[in-house]
Amino acid sequence: MTRFIHDQFAKQYLTELLTPYGEVETSKDITAEVRQIDLLFMGDINQRIREANGRLKANCFGVTIEQIGSKLYLRATLPPKPSSSKSKPYQQKISITSANNEGVKISEREAKKLSIRLDAKTFDWADYIVIPDNVKTIGSLILDFEKDYFNRRERNFKTETTWQVEYQTVFKILPVGKILDAEICRQAILSTKPDTRTRQRLCMVCGLLAKFAKITFDPSPYKGNYSPKSRSPRLSLSFFVVNCFRIAVELRTPND
Repeated sequence: MTRFIHDQFAKQYLTELLTPYGEVETSKDITAEVRQIDLLFMGDINQRIREANGRLKANCFGVTIEQIGSKLYLRATLPPKPSSSKSKPYQQKISITSANNEGVKISEREAKKLSIRLDAKTFDWADYIVIPDNVKTIGSLILDFEKDYFNRRERNFKTETTWQVEYQTVFKILPVGKILDAEICRQAILSTKPDTRTRQRLCMVCGLLAKFAKITFDPSPYKGNYSPKSRSPRLSLSFFVVNCFRIAVELRTPND
């Protein structure tokens, strides 16, 4: 980077920093000036962060504020992100706001909220992760999957029934606002009783949806040993009617 480009960047940085306090006039060579202002503001922010962290620690909130570059983060022991392969909570950071005096106040408030959510077990990464426009939620994936499903077969009573019974019943229990990953599929499957038709159905549908979304997930270890032959025999309707009629006749027949 040339000196000219660096100074132009510094000029823009200084202008944005000081504009809220009045009209700003800068010369071309202001690098040292920017460095002085950075040190002045950084010292003030560091002190405010230390004070905020002291209050959080004194009240046992279990969350700390950190500054990295021009941003403030919250650090705490958090559940794995939806895209993580880890299964247990570990130390992670959440980006909160810009590193300035007001940002420290905001971060302290958010730290308290985060601690309460963790204690109440209501923490959800969806409240903190901004989903990029090119990443689809489960709800959007299901719509695309349905379109693809009926592009491959005629839409009639039979296929509609299959869709509703075999697929839609599974999609209803998935968190449509989240991003699909292997762990969501696994938890959905494990929420059903082993060795049942329902478990088998979830394995099939979650496996197909994961494949459609190009996510690596093998549902076969959870499928179990279900087969239609293992179901309890059902009495036919005719058997039920005949026996009801027989009982009715016996009740109406006078005793000898």
